[in-house]
Amino acid sequence: MVLISYVLAYNFHSITQIWGWLIMGLGGGLAIPAMLKFYWWRYNGGGFAAGTLVGIITAIAEINLLPSLSEWQQFALVSVVALIATVIGTYLTAPTEDKIITEFYNTTRPFGFWKPYKAKLPPEVRKAMEKEHRNDIIAVPFTLGWQVSIFLMPMQLMVGTYKEFFLTFSVFACCITGMYFFWYRHLPPKVKVNKAAAVKAVGSEELA
Repeated sequence: MVLISYVLAYNFHSITQIWGWLIMGLGGGLAIPAMLKFYWWRYNGGGFAAGTLVGIITAIAEINLLPSLSEWQQFALVSVVALIATVIGTYLTAPTEDKIITEFYNTTRPFGFWKPYKAKLPPEVRKAMEKEHRNDIIAVPFTLGWQVSIFLMPMQLMVGTYKEFFLTFSVFACCITGMYFFWYRHLPPKVKVNKAAAVKAVGSEELA
């Protein structure tokens, strides 16, 4: 790692360049393997390991061999290579046990390519899940706007750009309202746990 750091240091000329590579280059190599588990039922540990390793190697090679690439080109190149390595690694290794994937799917209810497991659900559960996914997709732009605005508002206050702050605050208010109507109010009700029963169950397990 120290030797790699020395090599990279000769290709970086500013903090902005380092930050851009970390987010768009190295981040692109790690993002695909990390996110794919929520969207593809066949994905497994072998695919994750292959995609992560190849993504990191590609990001390091790219900044040394092609340092003139823009940040979006870095992200596109490393992401595509990591995706290809992830798919190849997935199919070259054994699939995850069916019971593990079933438990993950029923607990997480992810959006994506899960047709074999979605087909096993009762019709009413499948319909409720599809409605939940539609609300999540609608809420995405509101969530992104909310996240960016809460990042910007404190900085705008610190530097005294109050006009821009109130503009950002209006975006924040609009986004948080959209999140409430399209996401928050559709969350399932909180499960109430009987504390006495839970304590009794834990005690029984300890005795066993």
